[in-house]
Amino acid sequence: LRTYKDAIQLDKLDRKLQRQSRGSSAVNTVLLPAEQQYLDATALATSSPEKVISMLESVVDLYDDGPPADVKGIKPIAAGTKKSDRESADRTAKVVLLAKRRIEGLRTELVKQHEQQIAALNERLTFADAMAESNPERTAAIFRAIINLHSDDAWAGKVVQKARDGLNNLQKK
Repeated sequence: LRTYKDAIQLDKLDRKLQRQSRGSSAVNTVLLPAEQQYLDATALATSSPEKVISMLESVVDLYDDGPPADVKGIKPIAAGTKKSDRESADRTAKVVLLAKRRIEGLRTELVKQHEQQIAALNERLTFADAMAESNPERTAAIFRAIINLHSDDAWAGKVVQKARDGLNNLQKK
């Protein structure tokens, strides 16, 4: 039950941060640096999930001051520090938890997405191979498209290599 409660609190924080960033200027002085970096990273989620993961991992590396804690049990800064410092530390620790959770979710989504994309690319390779004799120009165009679109994607390495091999075989004929 505590896990669900913590998840709900983190969801509320995420929505609150998203609301604060909407409609404001590029620089939001109300937000802590960790909060702003979290929002900057999550803004790229639809266009570059790999970059989001990298940015969030950097936020975690920069601001994670210890072992994971639940949202309510975040340790305060040393006694005697100002209340605002303790509040900032608490908010930062919560953002670290949010970032960790978002990283986990994105990784799961990326695995599924990459599996779907690999299946689709393999289907296109099979289609291209089937028409290699009758339409070598179209076959070569498919191979080049796969290479151009995915040569920088580590997850697509095997498919890109198959496309390169297919293109080389076509050029030898």
